[in-house]
Amino acid sequence: MIRQQSVALIFRFQKEVLAMAPRLALLSLILAFGVSVAFATVTTIRQVHQENASVAVHAAHS
Repeated sequence: MIRQQSVALIFRFQKEVLAMAPRLALLSLILAFGVSVAFATVTTIRQVHQENASVAVHAAHS
């Protein structure tokens, strides 16, 4: 009796996890995309800042 309830509980839990899997996969993709966009933004801002600083240094030396 208890074993049957345990097995039924495990199967129900597996069904719930499998039902959530597509949502978790989508959330993971969205999160990964957000992290990559943030990284690219920071890298671009840093590069532009370095170029502007380099131009200012060359202008000061001229």
